[in-house]
Amino acid sequence: MFVSYSLFPSVKRLIGTSMPMVVADGDDHTSWDLVADVYEAISGPRKRFEVFRPSRHLTLYDDGARARAVLAADPVFLSPHL
Repeated sequence: MFVSYSLFPSVKRLIGTSMPMVVADGDDHTSWDLVADVYEAISGPRKRFEVFRPSRHLTLYDDGARARAVLAADPVFLSPHL
């Protein structure tokens, strides 16, 4: 696992970039507090934090219906910013 991996150096470059962030409510791979800290570090209003319930980290990939729900939410958010 990437315990020492940090997104913070990259977050600075996301200025003006539309950023949807998706988390699973029962995420067993990524700590919610780290995800929330990265989300808050993204500057600007063009961001969205979406929690998928009920779900675990891999459910967002393995469950076809859940994966389609995640994919369907992104164009709705991104379209006004294109």
